[in-house]
Amino acid sequence: MSVIKAEDTAEVITTPAKEVITEPKAPENTITATAPKAEVQEPPKPQIPPRPVMPPEAATFSRLQKIKVTLDKHNNLIFEAERERTKLEIELADLKGLARLTKKKELENRIATKTEEIRTFKAGLSGIVRQHGFATVQDFYTAFYTAQRANDAYEKECAKREEVYGEKATPKAESMHEKLQRYQEKADRQNANQPHRSRDKGAR
Repeated sequence: MSVIKAEDTAEVITTPAKEVITEPKAPENTITATAPKAEVQEPPKPQIPPRPVMPPEAATFSRLQKIKVTLDKHNNLIFEAERERTKLEIELADLKGLARLTKKKELENRIATKTEEIRTFKAGLSGIVRQHGFATVQDFYTAFYTAQRANDAYEKECAKREEVYGEKATPKAESMHEKLQRYQEKADRQNANQPHRSRDKGAR
């Protein structure tokens, strides 16, 4: 006879597993900041300044320079005459004995002639400047050196502008071929702008 244990007859009570309810996570809002694209701005094109204006004093420099060339030639003649007179005076001073008696008068006459020649040349200087509206030679040279300084300053300004802007500052001379091409393009544009006439107009 078998013995049934109470343990075998006891009901096995199983506790159902509890359901774990998890709350859904709130959706994460991802904010993506987009930086606006920076507009690319072209740097402003450099403005080419106008050519420097020549001052009135500089405008007279070319004319005064021609006058000065004439004066320089006269001054060279005066310098040469004075040099020759000095040589005659030295020769006269060196005469001795019989030569002093025979050549003294001749040398004195030559010195006097050379002195008159020098006086004439110097008077010619005054005549040259008076022909061009100057009272004295000194007045002319004052005007000349004033014009020279003004012209030098003007040329330096032009050279500086040319150095900075190069060929852009100096318009390129147009060749004959370029002129003809420009005229042809102008004529083509004028023909293109004229109203087109239909060949079928008036046909029956």
